[in-house]
Amino acid sequence: MGSPKREGTQLNAAARGHASYNCQEFLQGPFSRPGEALHFLSAELSDASCKVLLRKIERMAGEFRDLADLDRTVPAKEKRSMATLLAVRPWVFSVFDSLRVLPAAADRERR
Repeated sequence: MGSPKREGTQLNAAARGHASYNCQEFLQGPFSRPGEALHFLSAELSDASCKVLLRKIERMAGEFRDLADLDRTVPAKEKRSMATLLAVRPWVFSVFDSLRVLPAAADRERR
């Protein structure tokens, strides 16, 4: 199956729904067997670091596609289906977001 069609940098609505379903199913596994890995990281990054991270993720996605292209001629019995999920966006866990003091509110409290 190929990549979902894109409109600009955003997935169209049908592809986004399909991708969401696939991601949910993909993440249901324990990621504890050999050949599996799951890393969920959250941090505050500068704009410069965010740009570097985005470039690296795009590069890794390209490398995944390149490996798939290289292995097209390998017999099916010598391959296994693999998936990777690479995602990054500004995000705060909802529990922490509700505790965050907005700058305007912090200014009012100081007065």
